[in-house]
Amino acid sequence: MAKQKKPKKVDAGSPAWMATFSDMSCLLMCFFVLLFAMSQVDEDRFREFAEAMAGRNIFLSGALGTIFNQGSGFMPYVAPPTPPTQVIDDDVTEAAETVQAQLAAAVMDTAAQAAAAQAAAVLDTVVDRQEQMQAMADAFQTYMAPYDLAEEIGIRVDALGEYMAITFPDAVLFNTGQATLLPQALELIDYVASALAQHHAQGHRIAIQGHTDNVPINTFQFPDNFYLSAARAIAVMRRLMDYHNFNPANGLLTIDGRGEFTPIDTNDTPEGRANNRRVEILVYARQQDLQVVFD
Repeated sequence: MAKQKKPKKVDAGSPAWMATFSDMSCLLMCFFVLLFAMSQVDEDRFREFAEAMAGRNIFLSGALGTIFNQGSGFMPYVAPPTPPTQVIDDDVTEAAETVQAQLAAAVMDTAAQAAAAQAAAVLDTVVDRQEQMQAMADAFQTYMAPYDLAEEIGIRVDALGEYMAITFPDAVLFNTGQATLLPQALELIDYVASALAQHHAQGHRIAIQGHTDNVPINTFQFPDNFYLSAARAIAVMRRLMDYHNFNPANGLLTIDGRGEFTPIDTNDTPEGRANNRRVEILVYARQQDLQVVFD
């Protein structure tokens, strides 16, 4: 017969470790509550407490004693110092305002002089550019005078003297809705290229712009006026590149298709639309001539 085990004796109450753990938890909670309370000081209540305790000797130790009187344990009442009354003399104030106004006027005068000097430099540069570009335009006008189509070609100088524009009506260069140069256009471009070559060699940027009127176009070759204007500008550029050695690699030969968005005349009349259909060759001033130098 198996031997019956004795039941294990269990002590009444909580385990011994639980009491120790509870004490430690309570101590930690009290410790953190004290830290939290000491970390926040209400200045208004502290001031009221100090005024209520004025004239009394209070012994404080530890951190509060340090707050009250640098660790001595006593807090004698000391009245706050009365700030001195500042007497403002009207004459002194007026003199200060006068000096301040004079300084402000001097600063403004210096800034105005600097701005005037810069404006004068810009104006001198613009005038010089206008004179140079106008001389270029006059020379080109003289060069084109013997040519049969000279009267149909417009020549103008930008208001700021940045470029000279040579305007070719589209009827002189292309058939309606086409971008293939006519035989007479090839001769005209070759004649103009001889004068442009020297400016291109001297570092003048040449931009070729194609323009149309606002009449829509929708063909297999040209879905809209942008395509047509760009193709016409490319046709002129190819002639300059292939037959006159103009080089676009240096950035001095560019094209631009403007479509109908840069008109020079109304699109409400046939004459105005004819003026808007054009190719322009813009000869820009050299880069160094476009820069304004301030002393």
